[in-house]
Amino acid sequence: MASPRILIYIMRRDLRIADNPILSEISRLYQQTKHPFTHLLPIYVFPADQVEVSGFLRPGEHRSPYPEARSSVGGFWRCGHHRAKFVAESVWCLKEDLEGLGSGLEIRVGRVGDVLKQVLEGYKEDSDAEVTCVWMTSEEGVEERREERDVKRIVKREGMEFRLWTDEKYFIDDRDLPFRNPSDLPDIFTSFRKTVEPLREAPRRTLPTPAKGTLPPLPPSVPPQAAPFTIPSTLPEIIEALHKPLDKDLDLEDAPKMPPNTTSVMPFDGGSQAGQDRIHALITNGGMSGYKDTRNGLLGTDFSTKLSAWLALGCITARQIHWDLMDFEDGKT
Repeated sequence: MASPRILIYIMRRDLRIADNPILSEISRLYQQTKHPFTHLLPIYVFPADQVEVSGFLRPGEHRSPYPEARSSVGGFWRCGHHRAKFVAESVWCLKEDLEGLGSGLEIRVGRVGDVLKQVLEGYKEDSDAEVTCVWMTSEEGVEERREERDVKRIVKREGMEFRLWTDEKYFIDDRDLPFRNPSDLPDIFTSFRKTVEPLREAPRRTLPTPAKGTLPPLPPSVPPQAAPFTIPSTLPEIIEALHKPLDKDLDLEDAPKMPPNTTSVMPFDGGSQAGQDRIHALITNGGMSGYKDTRNGLLGTDFSTKLSAWLALGCITARQIHWDLMDFEDGKT
């Protein structure tokens, strides 16, 4: 049997299998007679700079090798209880979706560069496996760009292929804008909008979701999470680990307490399925039809779309919303 040739896909804010350019390309290549890889290793890393990961320490370990994930000025936790739960649910939904296609997802904590280095070192000790390339999606932001530079440096040092994909979760693709230089962008949104109209046709079409069996399987063996951390095997345990180090009052003195049995007006559940359910609910309950009249309302589930949480993590894309609405307008749904 030939040695496994592994493609590592580092997933960050592209937590979906639908309308995902990397998964779409992997599926296409894998169905060719001679595909460049035999196994796919998707990895999601809870980034230690943005999410407090000390709750993942193994029993007996008391100190994380990373500084606490607090804001530099106020010293507040950068990721609180609600966001941590939403991210964990989104990652777990992605894991289940990939498993449904015959693949899977490895969850890690730390810095992306550290995790990748540990995985590559683990495969060096396994002479039967070869990592051929590492792919990830480009993201805007200082820390995200730093991650990309770290990953590129590590991969190039090992002599492997590194590919940084253009992010495609936005409404209008940057490659389709009628401007050569960023300085040509209008200062007023209305002027910008008129340059890209008609908006009905402006967004690119969504990419097909890979069918079951069209993605490479996970490698026969995967290097484990490096010490001093351990990864729980269930979603409740992951949420518990994320919540464990967070103070109940988020370090606020005399913080007001929520009344007993208080619930949010909008039950935010993470994951691509929850995001899709939200889109379809807005269409079927008439929320989209009267959106212009209700969008500035504050309380209630359907005054505004409340889709930003799913969009921010890439659980859904803006063009998915657009084409769902086009189908609604055309009477196809």
